[in-house]
Amino acid sequence: MLIVQSRNSASTSGTSIATIGSWVRGIIRLALFAPIASGSAQRIPDSIAARAVGASFLNAMQAGDWTAAQAFLDHAALERFRQWAVAQAKSRSTISSVTVEGLMMADTALPRAVAEYYVKRSKNIGRGQSFVDQEFGIANPDSVARLPIDTVGARWLELHDERWLTRRAIRESNCPHPVDSVARPPATHQLGIIVADSVAYLLYEFDVSELFRAEAVYSRSPHVMLLRRDRDAWWVLPRSDLFSTMGIMISCEVRPK
Repeated sequence: MLIVQSRNSASTSGTSIATIGSWVRGIIRLALFAPIASGSAQRIPDSIAARAVGASFLNAMQAGDWTAAQAFLDHAALERFRQWAVAQAKSRSTISSVTVEGLMMADTALPRAVAEYYVKRSKNIGRGQSFVDQEFGIANPDSVARLPIDTVGARWLELHDERWLTRRAIRESNCPHPVDSVARPPATHQLGIIVADSVAYLLYEFDVSELFRAEAVYSRSPHVMLLRRDRDAWWVLPRSDLFSTMGIMISCEVRPK
């Protein structure tokens, strides 16, 4: 028997689930041994274990359960990405705080007009959306750095999901379109898996119309989920190609008054 238990699984004896203040990070346990008739144990192939984790992650994503989905992510890789994103946001903030006097002190041969140009340019860059805001929905990098890693994972998954992006596009377009009508993403099915030592590549695709079937001219390539094994458990690596969308287009009909 193969058991897939997410990090969020926890005993709630004597405590109502509604009163739990925070999710407890547990361990995804894979029962890698199954009894056979002789009473000995047989190791379940890595391909089956990795596929089970991948399927659980995809099911949680389709259901829009970001807390459940993030529990299958490789948190070590996610933490490295968080630290890099915070560093990028802070370095961008440092660039935008450059002053004319500071530049001219650093380079005494620099004309004031050139220094003013660089300061103006750096401020224009700083006005754009910060990298941490784009990835996690929070503009302040220090706030992102203090978030629990479970929250970081859930926010990262949600902000890159097609439903969230569609709702944002509807809001920004001022289109009279009910947000609740945003369609649920299509189901997925697995095509195969390749396991190489502690790394697995899971191929899957979304159920699509006939226009995008594999034999069609405009067919889409399968998605590849990368999983890593650590201590006999498989984890989904956080990668941008986990998401199906390349952009959101909203069609809005506006009737003249």
